[in-house]
Amino acid sequence: NTEMFTVSSSVGRYWRITGLTEFDGQQWGLPDRVLGDADGELNPISPDARVLQQQITISRFGGTLVPAAFTPLTVSQRDLGWLEDTDTIVLDGDGLRQGQVINVSSDITVPSVDVLRASSTDAPPFDGLLDLPDDLPSEVRTLAAEVTAGATTPYDRARAIQDWFRNNFTYDLDVQSGHSDDAITSFLRIRRGYCEQFAGTFAVMARAVGLPARVAVGFTQGDLRADGKYHVLGRHAHAWSEVWFDDVGWVAFEPTPGRGAPGNEEVTGAPVAQDDRTNAPGDATGIPAPTTTAPSVTPTTERDPLGSGGSPATTLPPRATGGSGDADSGTGPFGWIILALGALGVWAWVMPGLVRRFTRFGETPSEQVISAWHGTVGSLQLAGAPSPAGSTPLEYARTIEQEMAVDVRSLNELARFVTRAVYAPQGVGEPAALRAAVLRTHLDEAARGLMPWHARLWARIDPRLARQRLVG
Repeated sequence: NTEMFTVSSSVGRYWRITGLTEFDGQQWGLPDRVLGDADGELNPISPDARVLQQQITISRFGGTLVPAAFTPLTVSQRDLGWLEDTDTIVLDGDGLRQGQVINVSSDITVPSVDVLRASSTDAPPFDGLLDLPDDLPSEVRTLAAEVTAGATTPYDRARAIQDWFRNNFTYDLDVQSGHSDDAITSFLRIRRGYCEQFAGTFAVMARAVGLPARVAVGFTQGDLRADGKYHVLGRHAHAWSEVWFDDVGWVAFEPTPGRGAPGNEEVTGAPVAQDDRTNAPGDATGIPAPTTTAPSVTPTTERDPLGSGGSPATTLPPRATGGSGDADSGTGPFGWIILALGALGVWAWVMPGLVRRFTRFGETPSEQVISAWHGTVGSLQLAGAPSPAGSTPLEYARTIEQEMAVDVRSLNELARFVTRAVYAPQGVGEPAALRAAVLRTHLDEAARGLMPWHARLWARIDPRLARQRLVG
């Protein structure tokens, strides 16, 4: 329920971050390409383009990839890069920061089903979009051919695969993670999984029947609130699939049951849907209920440690008048208390940002996942959790399950990610790093909710404790 960013936009869309085009048999990832400059036109603007203007304000979303509706056309800020083959806007710097505002225009035109049925897929924009590993299990190719048997056009083949997933599978987070060959065959056997597995397996099966396909990563539209903005929370993180059509471009498909992109209903046949759970405080998930108004981005979205809901300086009693202190300097004893607590409040606001700026979070996806795990353990220890003391991540998650009221499912998922990051020969990819960042933020919020107010205050004031919350 942590807010990642908000979007000021006339309509809601899936807020896409990147498109993963490389599948090595273990994971989907980004291609090795030279980053271009995002100044100017990112994609050609057609005469019939339906242009959507978006103002994206960052709350707690980190990293360097900028969310936007597909297909991005222009971005107003400087210091942004462009990874053309994946339609990805990349921040050239230290990462997105709280309160940062980015303006993007996108072409949200969606082709009709008739246009797609008349389109071929023989001329993808670059090589490799049909590549699959030689050791891909033969049953995956056989199943793809069976599912699409009788489909006469590329569009109908894509819809057949999508609808087969939506009609025969169940959305379930509590399954084996990953999208390797083993995970794919297990997923196809048990017919239960989550969006990463639906999107990754769709793309594999699509390529197996000659459709250029990739995996899109981002967020669903979020919650439209009274301020007219879409508030995008951690639980809205999502993955879906895209297929290339000649003379049309990339078109989104939605294989995950219970999800549906706004504006794309005709193409997918799926109604608009996302994760709209509202968890009451103290429920079994341990996730606090989302606020109903837009939280303040500056200076911080968390509650004041003094319990006032505002800054310490503005919630204390007014300065007393009279007395020797007023006569001498215009600042009585209450005034000095106000100034001292005000300075303390400013330090509590500024210091975590300074610690974050000079803290290294990892350059590769595997390093980012490891950093997310250590930061989570640090937050849990500040909330009273025991030290890992040499236990594995999964063993530590089981210990926490017995001792603390946190979302153990999220902790287990992060433990599996960090285990893969450390021990898997190829580490983890960008989707795992993105998901780990969301899990780390959610678990940090849960840990802070278990701290008494004075512990939360010291965690903001003491640089050592602030760094412990960030990277352990």
